[in-house]
Amino acid sequence: MQVIQLGPFSFDAILLLCVIALLVAFGWAIYQDKKYLRRDPSTTRLEPWLWFVVLISLLAGRVAFVVAYWSAYRHQPQHIINIRDGGFSWIAALVVLAVALMWLLFRRPSLLQRALQSTGWAALVIGLGLVWLQPWQSANKSWFAQEQLNQLQPFAVEQSKAPDSLPKGATDWAQYRGQPLVVNLWASWCPPCRREMPVLQAAQKAYPEVHFVFVNQGEHAQTVQNFLEEQALSLDNMWLDHAAQLGAAIESSGLPTTVFIDADGMVQKMRLGELSNASLQSGLDEIRK
Repeated sequence: MQVIQLGPFSFDAILLLCVIALLVAFGWAIYQDKKYLRRDPSTTRLEPWLWFVVLISLLAGRVAFVVAYWSAYRHQPQHIINIRDGGFSWIAALVVLAVALMWLLFRRPSLLQRALQSTGWAALVIGLGLVWLQPWQSANKSWFAQEQLNQLQPFAVEQSKAPDSLPKGATDWAQYRGQPLVVNLWASWCPPCRREMPVLQAAQKAYPEVHFVFVNQGEHAQTVQNFLEEQALSLDNMWLDHAAQLGAAIESSGLPTTVFIDADGMVQKMRLGELSNASLQSGLDEIRK
């Protein structure tokens, strides 16, 4: 995941790219509608139909994800509408989008030219955006490759299990090689971090074949220890990064940030924001294949 920072806000680059593409598509549709309406006031407008097609596709993407991870939502159905968890099936959304567009053009042949132009502009924006993002995506993909793990050793990271006598020195990332790895960057002052900790704790117990590593950003050992005791949390592989160098190295622009790495050391997913049971399960599925 490439994150783009706009002022105080952070956005998933792919999501932001899709939003821009939709704005371009709707802008072109509105422009064409006005031009056609000047010629013939009875002309069918494309914009309302485009809204219908896009909303149906977005709904389909969310529903498909919820169905796929229903076991995670079954006991907390109110989380289905919590789209902040990032749970979305792009494949389902694109399939429904294609079917809906074909249905629209079958029902309204007069919209064919304008619809093709609008979708063409959107596709062009997405294509150019993906080309622009490719260098960053490739770098993020290989950042945790096994031969590069040693580059993390200079970071000022310390274990926090013994607050009064912390061992000094670099993190031995070699111990996490060969198995799927989840690295969670967090801080006790971050509300989303606090909310997702029980979810991560449960997953750490449920998936012993996956290494879960928790890297606290910028806090002292006693602060972390107090937080863990107050929240009655028991987490293995807890590390401190006093200068938040790990966050800077992966260009994390906010907390919490969770990186999902497969057994070959390749980043498969990077999530900025709070994890739900379902979105965590989705990330684990990608690295446990």
